[in-house]
Formats: sequence, C-alpha cells, structure tokens
Amino acid sequence: MRNYYSNFKIKRLLIGIFLFSAIAASAQDITGKVIDGNSKQTIPNAGIALYGSTGSLISSTISTSTGTFDLHYKLSGVYRLRVSFVGYQTYERDIKLDGQGVSVGTLSLKEKTQDISEVVVKASVPLATQRGDTTVMNASAYKTNPDANVQDLVQKMPGIVVQNGTLQAHGEDVKQVLVDGKEFFKDDITAALKNLPASIVNEIQIYDSQSEQTRFTGFDDGNRLKTINIVTKTGVTKSQFGRLYAGAGSDKLYSAGGNLSLFRNDRRITIIGQTNNTNERNFAMGNIFAGGGNPNGPPGAQIAAMGGGSSSSDGVNNYSVDTQNGINKINSIGFNYSDQLSKKIKLDGNYFFSSLNNTSAQSSLYDYTARQGQSYLENKNTTAHVVNHRFNFRLDYDIDDRNSLFIRPNISFQQSDGTSRTLAHTDSVSKPLSAFSSSTAPSLTGATISGQILFRHKFDRKGRTLSLDVNSTSQTKNGNNYLNSITDYYTSNTVDTIREYSNLHSTGYSFSANASYTEPINRRSMIMFNYMYGYQTGKSNQKAFNYNSKTGLYDDPDLSLTSIYKSNYQTNSGGMSYLYHTRKMNLNTNLNYQHGTLKGENELSNAFAIPSKTYNNLLPSMMLRYSFSSMANLQVDYRTSASAPSIAQLQEVLDKTNPTQLTVGNSHLAQTYQHSLNVRLIAPNTSTASVFMAFINGSLSNNFIASNTLIAHSDTLLSKYNQTLAKGGQLTTYQNLSGYYNLNGMVGYGFPFTAIKTNLHLMLNANASRTPSIINNQKNYSKQFSWGGNLVMSSNISQNVDFTINSRANFSSVNNTLPGQTDTHFWNLSSGANLTWIALNHIVFQSGYSFSGYFQQGSKNEITNMLNCSLGVKFLKKNAGDLRFSCNDLLNQNTNFSRSTTPLYTLTHQSNVVGRYYMLTFTYTLGNFNGGNQGAPRPM
Repeated sequence: MRNYYSNFKIKRLLIGIFLFSAIAASAQDITGKVIDGNSKQTIPNAGIALYGSTGSLISSTISTSTGTFDLHYKLSGVYRLRVSFVGYQTYERDIKLDGQGVSVGTLSLKEKTQDISEVVVKASVPLATQRGDTTVMNASAYKTNPDANVQDLVQKMPGIVVQNGTLQAHGEDVKQVLVDGKEFFKDDITAALKNLPASIVNEIQIYDSQSEQTRFTGFDDGNRLKTINIVTKTGVTKSQFGRLYAGAGSDKLYSAGGNLSLFRNDRRITIIGQTNNTNERNFAMGNIFAGGGNPNGPPGAQIAAMGGGSSSSDGVNNYSVDTQNGINKINSIGFNYSDQLSKKIKLDGNYFFSSLNNTSAQSSLYDYTARQGQSYLENKNTTAHVVNHRFNFRLDYDIDDRNSLFIRPNISFQQSDGTSRTLAHTDSVSKPLSAFSSSTAPSLTGATISGQILFRHKFDRKGRTLSLDVNSTSQTKNGNNYLNSITDYYTSNTVDTIREYSNLHSTGYSFSANASYTEPINRRSMIMFNYMYGYQTGKSNQKAFNYNSKTGLYDDPDLSLTSIYKSNYQTNSGGMSYLYHTRKMNLNTNLNYQHGTLKGENELSNAFAIPSKTYNNLLPSMMLRYSFSSMANLQVDYRTSASAPSIAQLQEVLDKTNPTQLTVGNSHLAQTYQHSLNVRLIAPNTSTASVFMAFINGSLSNNFIASNTLIAHSDTLLSKYNQTLAKGGQLTTYQNLSGYYNLNGMVGYGFPFTAIKTNLHLMLNANASRTPSIINNQKNYSKQFSWGGNLVMSSNISQNVDFTINSRANFSSVNNTLPGQTDTHFWNLSSGANLTWIALNHIVFQSGYSFSGYFQQGSKNEITNMLNCSLGVKFLKKNAGDLRFSCNDLLNQNTNFSRSTTPLYTLTHQSNVVGRYYMLTFTYTLGNFNGGNQGAPRPM
C-alpha cells in the first residue's frame, strides 16, 4: 500500500509538470547561424544583440557550439541586429519584426585585417555562459603562465575542484575528458589534464554526456558521464606542440618524460611517456582488480558497500597489494589516435602501457566507537610490481543517410606480484587483547575483453527511429598467495598459527541487448518503447592448503578457506518514455518494469546453500530542463535503480584470513532499491561577467546493505562456523536495513574583481547523511552533518604574473543513536597559494605553499605545512628552453596524514612519502601553430 501511494504521488507530480509545460507561453524567435566568411566554419560564442530605435538593448545571446543562435523578442517594430566576435568585423543590419518567428539565415563574418596587437578589448569576458545543458567556461577569462597545463587552468574555474587526484565538476566526479569532442585516452582523466598545455584552450565545456543511443533517440536512458570537453583555439587543428624534460636530484631521484601532439585537421596523434621515482604520475593507473572495502582496513572492519555492487565478488583482495600509498617508481608510455578516415568512417583509439614498482610503509589506527577505548593498530610494509596494458578503440560508420554503426572494442591486461608484512594488535582501555603478525606473497594476473555494437536506423518519417545496442564483457583472473600468520590471544594465553598456500581462478561474462523504437506524436512530443535483456555469469574457484610438515608440501586442504561457487544473474526489462519540449522546456519521463533472477551454486558439500533470488521492480525516472533565459538554466533529474547483492555478500563462508577480524556473507539479503534526485541551477550574467550556480544531489535507499558487527566482550564460540572469536575480536556480516539517505548541496558565485585584476569564486557546501548498521545486535544510526566553504582568488593580470590563492574550511559532526557510541566533531582546514612570476621575460620564479589542519576535541591536532619552490631561466628561440632548480617539500613535513569516520570506527592513517628533495630539470617546449592566430578561439 505504501509503494502504491508513493507511486501515485510521483504520477501526480509528473502530470502536474506536463500540464504546466502545456500552457507555458512562448515569445517569438529570431534564429540564424554564424560562420567564418573564408573557411565557412561555424563560430561559437559570437555575441548576438538586438537594439531598439533609441539604441537600447532589447535582447542578447551567444551562438552555440554549432554557430546557431535563438534570440527572443516580444514587440513588433524595426530593430538593429548586431553580431560580433573577437578578431572579426562586426556585422550589422536592420530587421523588421511583425510578431512572427524570423530566420535571418547564415551570417558570414569577415576577419579583421589589422594586427591583433592593435585590438583592445575593453569589455570583460564572461567567466561562464550556459548553452542548454552545457556550462561553458571561457578560458580567456582565466590567464595562466606559459608553462601551465589544463589542470592549472581548470582549478581557477568556479565549480571545478581537483582534490586527492580526483577531478570534480558541479559536485560530481568527472568520468571523461574530451578534446574538441573527441576521446583522449578514453576515460583517463589525468592524461588530458596533465599533458595538454593551457595555452591551446579556448573554452572548457561541462555537461552530462549521454550514451550513444540516447544521443540518437533523444530519450534519456540514464547512462550519463560527467564530462569536460576541452575546445581548442584557432590554429591548433594544424599544429605540433609538446614538451620534453629530464631532471636529476638528490637521493638518487630522477624524472624524465614528455608529450608530443601532431594535429592535422581531423587527424590527431598524441604520444606521452614518463619515467621517475618521485611519485609523479601523468596518467590514471587503471586497476581491473579493483574490489570493495577499505584497502587500509582490517578485513572485519570494512563497511558493506551500498547495494552490494562495489564489493569484491571473487576474493581478489587477498591476491593483490595496495599501491595507493607509498613511493612509486614509474615507467609509462601511451599513444592516442583520432581521424576522420572518410566522409563515412571515423576512428579513435589508444594504447597505454605502465609499469609501477611500489614500496609502502603504512600505519592505520582504528578507534572503535562501539566500545570506548578499544582500538586496532596495524603497521604494514609492502612491495609491489604492477604491469598494465590497455587498448581502447572506437569506430563510427555512417552506412548511409539512414543507417549508422558504432563499434567499441576494449582490451585490458594486468599483472601484479608483491610482498606484505603486517604487525597489528587489539587493545582495550586497560590492557592488550591480542596481537597479530603475518607475511604474504601474493600474485595476480587478469585480462578483460569488452565490446559494444550499436546499430541505428532512421525511417522516412522524421523522429521515427530504431536502434539496437549490444554489450558484452569477458574477464579472467588467476592468483596465488602464500600466508604465514601468528595470532597471540592474551586473554586465553593461546596462540593460533596459519601457514598455507591458496590459489584463485575466477571467470566472468556479461551480455546485454537493448532495443529502442521512437515515434513522433507531434512537433513537440515523442514516445519511445524499449526492451532490455541482461545476463551475467561468473565462477570463482578458491582453494587453500595448509603446510604439511611431514611431506614438506602445501598439500593439506583447508576447507574453511576454500570456496567454489557459480553465479547467474538475469534481468528482463521493458518500458515506455515520453518526451515533450518547447522553446524553454524539455521534459523526459520514463517508466520501466524490471524482472531479475539471481542464482548461486556452491559446489562444496560442506558449504551453506545460497537460495535463488527473484526481484520485480518498477523504475520511474524524470528529467526536466527549464530555461529562464538564453543563459539561466534549471535542470531536475529524478531516477530510480535496483542493485542485487554480490555473491560474496550472500555466501556464508567464513573468511578467517585474520582470526581477529572475521567476515561472512548472509544468504538472506534482499535487493537494494535507490531513489536519486539531482537539481542544478546555472545563471551566468554576461553584462557583469559573473556566474551563479547551485546544486543539490540526494539519494534514499530501501533495503540498504549495511554492516552487522559483533565485537566479542569475552571469548565467544561461533557454533555455526565451529570457530572461537577471542575477546576484542570482530565478526562482520551484512544486513538489509532501512533509513539510509545522503544529501549534498552547494552554492557558488564567481565574478571578476577588476580593481586588482583577479577572479573571485565563493563556494558554500553542506552534507547530511544517515547510515544504519547493527553493532552487537543493536541497531545504530550514524548521522553525519558537515558544512563549509571554499574561497578561490585567481589572477587575471598577465602570463607573467600568475597566482591562485584558495582556502577551504569544513566542519563535520558524527552522532550515533546507539548508547555508548562515541560521537565525533572535527574541523578540516586547508589553504594554499601558487605563484609564477616571470621577470625580464627570462627569469622564472615559482612557489607553492599549502596548509592542512585536522582539529578534533579530545584528539591530537594534526597540522602540515608544505612549501615547494623553484628558480629557472628561459632561453633559446621563443624561450623554448628552460633550466630550473627546484625543491620539493622544503619544510619536510609531509606525512600523508588522513582521518575519516564511519559508523564503526575512526581511522587515522599515515604512509611514507618521498619527502624533501632537490632537482635540476631541463625542459624543451615545442610549439608550431599554423592556419590562424593562436590567440583566437577556433570556429567549430
């Protein structure tokens, strides 16, 4: 009854929105297109203005990425239409309007003949503009030094944050970076940010990239990627640019590498490479072994991943070594290729190789909230060698004007081996409870092959289409591990010793097919019918053998750590979508029915059976975009999803790799059903060159897969598993609980501060979440609330003076409903300043300072100050050569400290870092831009 009432309310909301859109009034439009008079290429961002007879401004807008524009007016009369763009002569003409829509056709702009140095632009360039659902950041409004890369540029822009190696835009993680709409090393964000110079960028576009099928049908299927598109300047399409560098430093440190890009219109080739032992990385590692859980945590302390989809389903965590921390020795090379082979065929592809040697020393302290004073301290030393190969290709084939084919094959191969030594102990307030030590020698190899084929067909009637999207993935993993461990239980004066060998063979295959048919109803609305079939199967075979002192071999089977299981998950879904659009509004509603079956089979006779699971769900969604003006835009996105628990979460096989931290699955888990809501408002103001933005992201889950943890108050017999849990030890399993939610909000305002030639950006943020869990058979709700702000001041003076100052403050409180739980309140503060100063056109001084502080009542405050600086000289023709002496972490205070809080514990983590070092580096910059002025934006 509750679900029916909830669905009824959703339906009433959608009907209300539809009725509102149907009666919305619309003004009249002036439409047209702006192109370059010589090349006939379209010109984006051209200023379009309509003036009255008295010279007053009636309406204004800018051209889109395809050069088109849509200008609105209300009253009849004779007006003056003016089109302008930097580097071109202004176009003007009188136009008579009679209250009807008018098309002025294609307008050609002629280039100015005078030298560009004579042109003085007095008007402020807008920091950002809005084109439909795309936010456009104008690069010319953010001046950077000649050596800056794209990452240096985007960090000056409002709503974009680069933190801990993650790029975020509009409060969401960016999943791909394109260059002029083309893929650049596929989804490797770091490769584009760190290998492309800021000087080639005309604008940064931020939007939610939709699937190929959605772009074809016009209906949103929910498959979106937060995307940044780097639009380059004129001349870049016929150019060569890059840089080569080599440096040697103290303590036998070195760094060398470079990148080279060859652009010839549609053909684009980029090569990148590096070798160093200073932890520098200009690429994303890409880990096909990635599983769930906290890589720094004891096995039993991990919190279940929401929905189950992120948890490792085949036990690979026991066969690989974490390389997220420590010191890395890196060798890598990559190749990216893009070309329009013919009028009908476009090809994109890349290959990337990386080899990483990691040495890590980590310390992790877990202060448990369930029992005040109990803690788990783990010190771990690891070595790892990881080799990774990635091949990604994309082929677009326009068979004819009605049929097209999209093909994407991907291949990844990874191999890793390493060693790990762990010393850990569990303590109560008054005395130590247990000690644990282990050594492992894991190795793992894996390969993934995936492919996508999309066929699209257009019928005679405009808007009537048929598309078929097929995807498949095959994966194989093989691992080996030797484990030696000793656990000393102080309370019972017993010692548990493990000496074993284990191996893993895991395979997986998935297949999906989605058919969609669209039919226009009228010029403002369409309808779509779709059907999707999904199939996933996998098998994991893990065997463990104890060391046999009589034979000297690992030939004694250990059934408690052996598991052989198969999984099979099938889904069938179908539904209908409705699309309605007007000049100001676009409404997309969808309702799908999904039927799923999950089966698990355990081949061991002593294992617990996994019952089959059947799921039936109604999945509504809605996307609304409303334009208040040609700039201001509101977008509301509501959708639902359902995810099944993983077999690892269902399988009731006890994992006692660490006898003090046990984990086991729960065969009675149900599916998680999630509601998600995203609201986004962007309102640029071209007259003041400012931008206002606001975002709200929220989610609510039914049957949330939460952790269920037992912390032993005394030695406890787990009769179901024939295992004793020592005092202070933990047993963690999973449980479906209601009451999970997460809500994020952010408001930002950016504007130019012309008095000191800088841009100011102020961001305010807040987060509220509630996470349910069970601790010692009692339900607990961990309520976390945080709020804070971020202020960024970035220079816009010249290339010779480039600075960015930022300050971020965030207060967090974690409150638990269970009596006896420890509540936490803390401040996280961080500030930084970066300066580049070029004197006499040759002398370069750079400095970067950062401050971070963690302040918690009753805990030691952690404060870190870091200072990097360099002094160099530029020489050779066009200052292509650069010789620079630099110092990293001059104060030698970096400890890679972090602290985080979960419903079960507070984690304080530290690891080894490179520390202070000195280096002398020579850099040679290549740059040859043809076919136009490098400083002018590129027509599209």
